[in-house]
Amino acid sequence: MKDQYDISIIIPMYKVQDFIVETLESLVNQSLQCKIECILIDDCGNDNSVSLATQFVDDYDGSIDFRIIHHKENRGLSGVRNTGIIHAKGLYLFFLDGDDKLFPDSLYKLWQLVILYPNVDLIKGDFVVEGISNSILNKSFPSYTDDTIWIRKNMCNLSIPESACNCLVQRKLIIDNHLFFKEGWIQEDTLWTFKIQRHLRSIAFCFEPTYFYRTNQNGIMHTMDKEKEAKVYALIYNEVYNDMHANKIERFELRYLEIIAERIYNAMGKKGWDNLDTSNNPIFCFLFISNQYLCQRKNRFLCVFLRLCRSLFRSILCNRMFFCLNSHNS
Repeated sequence: MKDQYDISIIIPMYKVQDFIVETLESLVNQSLQCKIECILIDDCGNDNSVSLATQFVDDYDGSIDFRIIHHKENRGLSGVRNTGIIHAKGLYLFFLDGDDKLFPDSLYKLWQLVILYPNVDLIKGDFVVEGISNSILNKSFPSYTDDTIWIRKNMCNLSIPESACNCLVQRKLIIDNHLFFKEGWIQEDTLWTFKIQRHLRSIAFCFEPTYFYRTNQNGIMHTMDKEKEAKVYALIYNEVYNDMHANKIERFELRYLEIIAERIYNAMGKKGWDNLDTSNNPIFCFLFISNQYLCQRKNRFLCVFLRLCRSLFRSILCNRMFFCLNSHNS
């Protein structure tokens, strides 16, 4: 299908009646002059979000083409994004949550990088997070790189923000590699980050803020208890671990598993690891526990020894020897 637009903006509508108009105003006030479509998706929130957005679109008289798509039932954020991906006709996709907003030059700044680096796969902008003044993007990152090892390492250690929002991503890359979001899950961006890193050939960064992220205190991420948080990350962990059985493992991908396991540990302690497919694997347990010690840095010489052991054990895992360990321990 020939790209009919430069950018497809995908916005979910689910219980965002207090913010959706401000979000849409931030979009139509963009300084960028190019072919843009906006796909608004009704995810059955049973509030006034859809009626407010419909009225806004009916009153709008500008260059952005709007479409409203209605789900028959609630499918969650992942389902909304997947619907948007399927219906989008743009060269690049941009995910904008219905309670967040853009700055007037946001899309212009991001699109300048498309012009500067034609065919770049992914462009990430910096965030302004409500209540936080610090920059999110690491200013030491290159403005552009096609070093796929650098990209994969920094996505697997989550140095690059694990958010699908506030980035331009090639629609063709998503479609060709079936990089849709896992429906029925929360923390979908964390899993998506791991999946997309295997297919990125290039990335660019805009170090100026291009997205205002609201911290909704009533949202699911702020009201989720520790046990549920641990179970969510356990689902992500097991999905990635089982994926590694079918694909070649890179050492830096193990760092991603360690980070997810750390989040489970921080939520529920070692008990949270009971839900992991690798909970009976002594090498994985060593990597997790040793990392906790390294964070404390109590003994310099022991830290050096642990790092050497961790490097060796990662090599063992990458060489698939852990399959034998799993069979022995099961």
